[in-house]
Amino acid sequence: MTGLYEFDGHELELLVELCRTLDVLAELDAVIQRGGVLTEAGKASPAVVEARQQRLSLARLVGALRLPNEDGVSLSPAQAHAQKAAQARWNREKARRDRGA
Repeated sequence: MTGLYEFDGHELELLVELCRTLDVLAELDAVIQRGGVLTEAGKASPAVVEARQQRLSLARLVGALRLPNEDGVSLSPAQAHAQKAAQARWNREKARRDRGA
C-alpha cells in the first residue's frame, strides 16, 4: 500500500491497525474452520461473533483511510455509503425487470 499511496502519519497508524485487524480476522477464520460456526449448544461461536465485530472495525478503518476508488476518486464514508446504496437499488430494479421480461 505504501508503494501505491502516500500516507500522513495518522493515516499510517490507521493502515497499521487495518493490517492488525486483517491478521485477527485470519486467526478467527482459522478457529471457525476448525470448530465450526456453532457451539455444541447450538449458539454462534464466540469466534464468529468476534469476527463480525472485527469486520465492522475493518470497514471503519478502510473508510477512514478514504482510499481512491477504481476511478482514482476518494470518497467520504457518506459518499461511499450513498454510492453503495444506489448500486443496490439499481441491482434490485434490474433484477425486477429481468424477472418480468
